[in-house]
Amino acid sequence: MKIGILSDTHNHHSNIQKALAIFENHKPDILIFCGDATTVESIEWFCEYPIIYTFGNGDFMTGEIKAFLKAYNQSNFAGYVYKGELSGKKIGVTHGHLLNYYDEMVNDGQLDYLFSGHTHVRVDKRIGRTRLINPGALGGTRKQSRSVAILDLDTDELIFEILD
Repeated sequence: MKIGILSDTHNHHSNIQKALAIFENHKPDILIFCGDATTVESIEWFCEYPIIYTFGNGDFMTGEIKAFLKAYNQSNFAGYVYKGELSGKKIGVTHGHLLNYYDEMVNDGQLDYLFSGHTHVRVDKRIGRTRLINPGALGGTRKQSRSVAILDLDTDELIFEILD
């Protein structure tokens, strides 16, 4: 199973288009969107894929985002924290701004993967059994080049795709 991972679009339409082209090339089975789309319109671009979406500190319209995602596809998820299983792997997703959720998931040792955003910095590291992955950012404050990530859960191969 291939996962497309993105975060912090901050309504940056040209980078959203670049990310879509990357996802079209890799053909992920699902998208994990680690928050801060900031508008429903920014999420709407990605709705051809099933989506796990976690709210970020820039997502002020959480009710509208959740209603839109569920109306588009009942299997979509929207909330502050996601814990579940994909392709036999235990995963967690959160934006990262609510440190108590993030720290709890890092330290409980139950997850194979923890996906987050918020920092606008790419991360790929392990703490115990949990692989922490932050895809970087598509918009907002520029801390490094813009990026998304592709993860193959069957092979554990992670690719960061740089947009600029």
